[in-house]
Amino acid sequence: MMGPLVQAITGGYFDLISFDPRSAGKTIAMSCYRNSAERVNATLMNPNFNGHESDTMLGRLWASTENLDAACYENNKEIGDLVGMSFTARDYIRIAETLNEDGLLRYFGFSGGTVLGATIAAMFPDKIERMILDGVWNIHEYWHYHGVEGFSDTDKTFSGFLSTCIAAGERCPLSHLNRTADDLEKATYELIEKVKYRPLPYQGKLIDYTFVRNVIFLGITSVAQWPAVATFLDALFTGNMAELDAPLQTLSATEDPVFTENRFGIQCGDKPWRTSHLEDVLPVIDQVSSLSKLAGDRISYDIEACVKWKMNAKERYLGDYRVSTRHPILIIGNTFDPVTPIVSARNASASLEGSVVLEHHGFGHCSPAQVSRCTAKATQVYFDNGTLPEPGSICEVDVPPFSNVTWQDVLL
Repeated sequence: MMGPLVQAITGGYFDLISFDPRSAGKTIAMSCYRNSAERVNATLMNPNFNGHESDTMLGRLWASTENLDAACYENNKEIGDLVGMSFTARDYIRIAETLNEDGLLRYFGFSGGTVLGATIAAMFPDKIERMILDGVWNIHEYWHYHGVEGFSDTDKTFSGFLSTCIAAGERCPLSHLNRTADDLEKATYELIEKVKYRPLPYQGKLIDYTFVRNVIFLGITSVAQWPAVATFLDALFTGNMAELDAPLQTLSATEDPVFTENRFGIQCGDKPWRTSHLEDVLPVIDQVSSLSKLAGDRISYDIEACVKWKMNAKERYLGDYRVSTRHPILIIGNTFDPVTPIVSARNASASLEGSVVLEHHGFGHCSPAQVSRCTAKATQVYFDNGTLPEPGSICEVDVPPFSNVTWQDVLL
């Protein structure tokens, strides 16, 4: 899906090579259940709710993740220690060497791929000919903590979604309500609290606290989905449940369960912290929750699963990323990213010597969420001749929210 867009961003002059990392896609995937029926049953018995769904939820999640961890171990104990980030970093270098060219790596990594890229750079600094990291996780927290920083700009992004929606006038499905962005934000949180106690039935599902928050959070990661998020909220504000059909065909309230198992296999195995006591992780959950009213407790399940994970990656990079690569790295961060805030890009740059942060002045997760000719040009120049933007550079975007403009209109 990303291939044509990445080809356009990089100028169309490069052959792109991609592969499924260990435990994902068409590799020997980490699957915690023997079949889909077993997975559905386990999900029904051990649902992944947001941590503050109720005052008993964190305890229920603790027991649910114990069941998950046991199932994952039972079905993956022969491969579970072989899927970590460091081994995948070695796979990338092996591919670069197998091409029979110069053996050097030219890498473009998004989101979780930024931790992978930074790890490759730290382990093989002399192999880095070009590297762009876009939508950067906190590379230190990945190994040593539980992604607390990731929610730093989530609420700002949601506020921006509402303000640009109102500014878009009739192009925004919420405009007919004749309310300010601040009013709508307050109403959204009141709605979330209301369905916490009085969920709404809809086509065999429950529109509840976790469902509403997940739909909004996952929806605001891509500016192209913002009209659907607005339609979803409008349907709930007005009580017109028939309006939910269209946006919920576009939006999702959950990750694919197999992807979640793959992700846990990689991330939980990479993290060394283990505990058998829920009380040990409550301060971490409280810290993440305090960062974002909208989504801070979404990862309660992840945190509780990882600290009890029964498989450890055979190799972990636990260094400080203070390396000087063969060629300096270009780091791109969105001004308003609900998943990977720009502070994480700057944190990574502080460790990766000679790297430069290009601020992409847009919304969503990673720069393709709202494309920019300026960012695309900086990307092309960097891959062509290695020239980095000046420190402090900012690129404006060319796809307005709530418009019909697409990345193809801008880049092709």
